[in-house]
Amino acid sequence: MKAILHIGMPKTGSSSIQDTLASADLGNARYFDWRAPNHSSLLAVVSKDMSHGFSKRHSIEDLDKIIASTAQTFRDNAERDGTESFIISAERLFNSPPENLRVFKAFLDQFATSYSVIGYVREPSSFLVSAFQQNIKMGKCGLQLGKIWPDYRRRISNFDHLFGQENVTVRLFDRAALKNGDVVQDFAEFAKIDLKPQDIVKTNESLSAEAVAFLFLDRHFGKSFDAQESKQPALTSKLVQKLSLHKGRRFTFAPELIDPVLERHSKDIAWIEQRLGISFATGPKKAEVVFRTKKDLIDFAMQNQSVLREIIGLTAPTRDTVDPAKAAAFVKGLIASRTNE
Repeated sequence: MKAILHIGMPKTGSSSIQDTLASADLGNARYFDWRAPNHSSLLAVVSKDMSHGFSKRHSIEDLDKIIASTAQTFRDNAERDGTESFIISAERLFNSPPENLRVFKAFLDQFATSYSVIGYVREPSSFLVSAFQQNIKMGKCGLQLGKIWPDYRRRISNFDHLFGQENVTVRLFDRAALKNGDVVQDFAEFAKIDLKPQDIVKTNESLSAEAVAFLFLDRHFGKSFDAQESKQPALTSKLVQKLSLHKGRRFTFAPELIDPVLERHSKDIAWIEQRLGISFATGPKKAEVVFRTKKDLIDFAMQNQSVLREIIGLTAPTRDTVDPAKAAAFVKGLIASRTNE
């Protein structure tokens, strides 16, 4: 039985692929039935990666029991009439160290007779913007874009070495390059799955400029308050979800932030361009809002308090000027807003 592995990279429509495959009729393919459509925690369990929240909540003995139960589920899937392939999808695969990938492949080798691996990659400027959004959601607020570089060659080579480069497909995450401009349809064609249009789930993971600025303000200054010392961030997941729903303006970073990162990783860019058979356009895509500094993010948040009130029903203090103390006062209002969830 063939194993089809979708390895991300992050911010390439993975949630749409996962949510679609978890609920649609896939014919002779099986999307592995796990606790969530995203199989990242499955990888963490099998490799006993205690850095993942799900694994961290269990003892090694418990993980051994879960692994045994999971193996039986794989066997049950394999024994279903007509099953020709099973599909695993996890962004965490792209970012995992080689030793975790080896352990995971050894587990899958019990059931798989062959492999097909596919990963979608973003153009680097676009990735830096998207990865910053994800970091903000997770509570990180640094503007050091070099620290979130995707390391195309190192990460993709891990799969080339483990599964054989002939079994690893890398595709550009760009509407012009995808089947009908849709990553779900593109993956379905790769996996030889007939999907009905009504079965495709669209999950928009991008944040508006307003949402990013509000989250940056919270993550950057909210920690100065006692409420921020708890494990729960000032803006809880429910409020982050509300901010994610806001259809505001698109943003990007100024060339002076992005260009030095691209220059520093020019060899890695050349490698992925050769692998894809294309050349990336130079510089970030145009957007309505351009951020150059942390102060730009803070100013933008303060100037758009009415949008924040519209999103989460919050009356925030009005400030005419911006300094850290006043920004922190603004965030204190965000902390208090937890009662409005």
